[in-house]
Amino acid sequence: MQSKHNVLQVEIHEMFEQLHRVRNQLERSKKEASEGRQKAERDLFESSMMVCYFLLTDTFSYTLLLFNVLYFPNLSSLNTWNLYYMYLSSERTVFLQFKARESSLRKEKKEVEERLTKEKADLEKEHFHVCNELQKANEQRAELESKLLQTNALMEELQQLQVELVTLIGVCREAKALVFEFLSNGSLENCLQGEHQREPLSWRMRIRIAADICTGLIFLHSNKPKGIAHGDLKPDNVLLDNSFVCKLADFGISRPLDLTNTTVTPYHRTNQIKGTMGYMDPGYIASGEITAQYDVYSFGVVLMRLLTGKSPLGLPNEVEAALSNDMLQDIIDTSAGEWPTEYTEELARLALRCCRYERKERPNLANEAWGILQAMMNCPDDKCKPPTFFIFSLLILHLCNIFRRS
Repeated sequence: MQSKHNVLQVEIHEMFEQLHRVRNQLERSKKEASEGRQKAERDLFESSMMVCYFLLTDTFSYTLLLFNVLYFPNLSSLNTWNLYYMYLSSERTVFLQFKARESSLRKEKKEVEERLTKEKADLEKEHFHVCNELQKANEQRAELESKLLQTNALMEELQQLQVELVTLIGVCREAKALVFEFLSNGSLENCLQGEHQREPLSWRMRIRIAADICTGLIFLHSNKPKGIAHGDLKPDNVLLDNSFVCKLADFGISRPLDLTNTTVTPYHRTNQIKGTMGYMDPGYIASGEITAQYDVYSFGVVLMRLLTGKSPLGLPNEVEAALSNDMLQDIIDTSAGEWPTEYTEELARLALRCCRYERKERPNLANEAWGILQAMMNCPDDKCKPPTFFIFSLLILHLCNIFRRS
C-alpha cells in the first residue's frame, strides 16, 4: 500500500511538471502570436502609407504636367508625355510591387493566425487533458490516503484487540488440506472433560478463555467489508496453546454476512442446516438465516459449559431454573475452585441473555459482554475472596463443635 502511494506521488509530481511545461508553451505561443500580429499590422500600415504616398506623388506629377502644357506650350508635348509615361510606368511597377508585398503580408498574417489558432486549440486541449488527468490523480491519491488511514487504524485496532484466531500456515493441494498452527493443550472440550489426566481449569482461567472467545467473535463480526459468522462455535473448536490462550478454529461452515436494501442486520441464508446440536440458534433452525447473533447464542452455551461443565443439551433451561430457585451453586463446576458468588450469578445471567430466543434481545458482544468479562479479569484478589461474614459464620460453627466435644 505504501509503495503504491509513493508511485502515485511520483506520477502526480510528473503531471504537475507536464502541466507547467504546457502552460509555459502556451504563454510563449501567445507571445509569438502577439508579436507576429503586431509585425504584420505594422508592415501593412507601412504598405498602406507607401501606396498613399505614391498616389499623392502621382497626382502631383499629373498636375505639374498639365501646368506645363497649359502655361508652357512651347515645350515639346511629345517629350513631356513620354517623360510622364515613363514616370507612370515606374510608379506603376513600384505600386504593383507594393501591392504584391501587401498581398503576401496579408496571406502570411492569415497563415500565422491560423497556425497560432490551431496551436492554441491543441495546447488548450492538451491543457484540459492534463488537468483531467491531474484531477483523477488527486482523486486516486485521496482515495489511497483514505485507504491507508483505514489500514493504519485497522492495524492499530488489531494490535489492541489481539485477535484470537488459529493461524493458517500453508496449503497442500495434493491432499486438499489446510495446515494450521499446532496448539499443544488441545481443545477446550478436552480440558472440560478432564481427558489425558489434565488439571481442571481454574475459574480465573475460564473467565480469561471466555474473554478470548468474545474477542475472536468481535473480530469476525466486525470484519470489513463483510462481517463473518463462525457458525459452529463450541468447545471442540476452541484450541488452547501452552499458555492456555485460546484461539478459534474450524471455519468450515463460516459464512460472510451480506446486507441488502430490505434488511437491517447482515445475514446469510442457507437451505442446508449445519452445526452442532445444543449450540445451534433456534432462529437459525427455523429460518435458515445465519447472523452474528447466531454466534452470540453459541457463546452463551459455551459460557454455561465453562460455568457448570455440563452437557449443552437442555443446559439453558437448567441454568435458568437453578438461578430462579437460588440453586445455582448446586450446578457449578467445583473443580474450577471457589467461584465468587457474584461472578457466578453475573456470568449465568449474561449466558442466559445470550441464549434468548429473540435475537434482538441478545447482548452486543463488543459493548456489553466484553465489558463484563474484562471487569471480572481485572478484579483484585481481595475482592474475590469469600465475604468476612461467611468466614465468621464458619468460625463460630467450628468453635461450637469444639465445645460440644469437650
